[in-house]
Amino acid sequence: MVKITKAGARQIIKSQHNGGVSAKAVDLIKEVGIEHAEKVSAFASKLAAHANRKTLRPEDIKLAIKNI
Repeated sequence: MVKITKAGARQIIKSQHNGGVSAKAVDLIKEVGIEHAEKVSAFASKLAAHANRKTLRPEDIKLAIKNI
């Protein structure tokens, strides 16, 4: 399983929020981030397969993000 560090998740939150951050909020951002990345990757993989490619390209990821 891929991991997002607590420090990384806290940095993501702090870049958008000037106040404090609870440990549970950090854990939730980590979980949501991983779930979202998995969904985007799965959809992008289907797009590449539909185009008869094995390699994911940035445009696959961008289109997947727009459609999720």
